[in-house]
Amino acid sequence: MRHSNKKMNGKTFVTEIYFDPNSKDTFQDKLLKAVQSERKE
Repeated sequence: MRHSNKKMNGKTFVTEIYFDPNSKDTFQDKLLKAVQSERKE
């Protein structure tokens, strides 16, 4: 996945994950990773 800026605003970050056609993760995996990455920072 490409993340040019980890401190992106929430909507941009989530949208990037949802619409990454190169990602092999399932939709739920993407949601989990988004939540986990938000909590780590």
